[in-house]
Amino acid sequence: MRSRFNKSILAIMFALILIVFAGCNRPGDQTTDISSNNTPTPVPTPTATPEPGLDDILPQQYVVELDIDALQYNPEIYYVGNDTIVLTWKNHNYDVPSDTANVKTFTATYNIATGQYTEGPQFAANCMFEHADPVTGRLLLSDYSARKYYILDSELNTLHTIDIANYGAKFNTDFSKYYMVTDGYLYEIDVATGTSTYISVPYGFRVSYMDTYDYVNNIIYLSVSTSPYSYGSAYMAYDIGKGELLSLTTSNIARFFYNGSAYAVGYGTGGFQLIHETDKQRYTFAPGAVEGTDMTGYMYIEGSPYFVKNYKLDEYGNYSGDIANKLYSFDGTSVLKCDFTAQSNSVFDIEDYLYDFDMLVAAMDNGGTWKVVVLRTDLMEFSSIGSAEVTDAYSIDNNIITSYQQDLVVPEVDEHLAALRQRADDLEKRYGIKIYFSNQCAKPLSNSSYVTSYTDNYSENYERDLISFALSEFEQVAARYPEGFFKQFLDAQGTGGINIFLVGSITSTNNTIAYFYKSNYTYNVALDVTYQVGQQGNFAHELWHAIETKMSDIDPDWQDGWDELNPDGFAYYDTYDYYDNDSVHWTYYDWRTDGVYFVDAYGKTYAKEDRARIMEKVMGDPGMADILMKHDTMKAKLTFMCDVIRKAFDTSDWGELYWERYLP
Repeated sequence: MRSRFNKSILAIMFALILIVFAGCNRPGDQTTDISSNNTPTPVPTPTATPEPGLDDILPQQYVVELDIDALQYNPEIYYVGNDTIVLTWKNHNYDVPSDTANVKTFTATYNIATGQYTEGPQFAANCMFEHADPVTGRLLLSDYSARKYYILDSELNTLHTIDIANYGAKFNTDFSKYYMVTDGYLYEIDVATGTSTYISVPYGFRVSYMDTYDYVNNIIYLSVSTSPYSYGSAYMAYDIGKGELLSLTTSNIARFFYNGSAYAVGYGTGGFQLIHETDKQRYTFAPGAVEGTDMTGYMYIEGSPYFVKNYKLDEYGNYSGDIANKLYSFDGTSVLKCDFTAQSNSVFDIEDYLYDFDMLVAAMDNGGTWKVVVLRTDLMEFSSIGSAEVTDAYSIDNNIITSYQQDLVVPEVDEHLAALRQRADDLEKRYGIKIYFSNQCAKPLSNSSYVTSYTDNYSENYERDLISFALSEFEQVAARYPEGFFKQFLDAQGTGGINIFLVGSITSTNNTIAYFYKSNYTYNVALDVTYQVGQQGNFAHELWHAIETKMSDIDPDWQDGWDELNPDGFAYYDTYDYYDNDSVHWTYYDWRTDGVYFVDAYGKTYAKEDRARIMEKVMGDPGMADILMKHDTMKAKLTFMCDVIRKAFDTSDWGELYWERYLP
């Protein structure tokens, strides 16, 4: 989503100054003989050179094609001030081929007043402009492949290069700082120094993503999690400068900004609505004021007071083939519309607002190629089509706050488990994890896809024995991991991390005795404590799934090269239904003396289960691991796993690693 710096609309005017000096007599007693032939030579009247006006630059018509050659693919266009636009386009369509070496992002600048076209530098295939500031002339370019942002000047010279872990940053108007959500927390980063400052969000809400940022009023609009255990969302307006919560609701509307005011679009009773916010008052326009109830046909021109509808939709919301070139605007009390369908039969991809001209710049479909045009809104006639109703600007749903705070509270266990709870607390401090059991499991596991029972329904003695045994088994396994290993799953604020749930039976079609899933910002391992055979290996198995997920969060490509360690022609089942006549082939249970690639048939279901089965034996079943690691094929897989862990985690404080004992 682009952002724009917003100034008041400036109209370009031309002035013709005529200064006429009239001749006059010199003061004194001398008189002039009117009969004389000596007529004074008149003084030439100086004429000022007129400044070029808007009509000297562009013809008086709604749609004006700029003197730029047609482009093969739809360009992106940004206004950088001083009558100049910047264009960017690719030499290939959006379906970028696997060989991206020959795919480039091209750039150019064009001065509307002078008609000067200048080619700019080329960038990588996955680069795109995201943001421009017409006041400073700076632009934001993102490179998705290299995970970088570039800040450029109006001549497309690189001013700053910013390495980023993810996308969605929102920059302030002069590009001196930006905001980023990482691991559910909001940070402000100084571009020049790279200094990161944690921004505390009211009531400790975890942030899912940033919606928009009003950098004029320093208000940020966030999507926040309504529970630490689920994916429910609420939408927050937060004044960063004042530290004030302005709005918290479950209803989301897209907000955009122009001239220090917020504009938005949303659905209301009866249909589509346009909304204008100023001075914390929301003006909600009459439902149905904009034709049609489907938002798909509408686009807001960021940094401007305009919406556009380019085409009509059928009853199913699909493009009907009919052109509908209509502009909508606001004046704070009503919706305004200009229908210029009759002036053009083309579909425009409107890109930016030329605030110096009060015009829009767009890409126009030219029958397979694209032309760059401006739409002269200064010539268009707008009429009112709907009046406004004033409603409360912001609301705070306190039920969302109460529910979130209640979910953060972990209940106390029954008295017969108090000693085991203290033992679990000690393990938590030692390893940097969280352990839940009995009545503590239900709420955190509410988002799990498995039907899980809990031990608080068992007799006191039986429950106590089950939990005690599971804690002992987990403690032995955890001690085999390097010191500080599990703490690396915590986020920068020391939260999130690995949760261990000691539960009752798990209902599934695959006889599940343990499972792993990531929920929001935690890595969750649940284990059926009623199944006591091989518990150490089961813990290690699920912990490996957590390790894989953590590595994927860091580097999605860490698995590259794994398939080369399997037999030629082999493919994983990609299903847990693996019972066939060939299920034990290439496994230890094939009674092979060589060519063992998998622990068992379960290891052939998915690559992740293959690796988890290996680590299950290495960390939880040393006897079986000794047998498996006599095979070079198995040792090669373990070596791969050890190497990728070393690359993903900070190993500076690690000593000799238990899982590396089989490596050469």
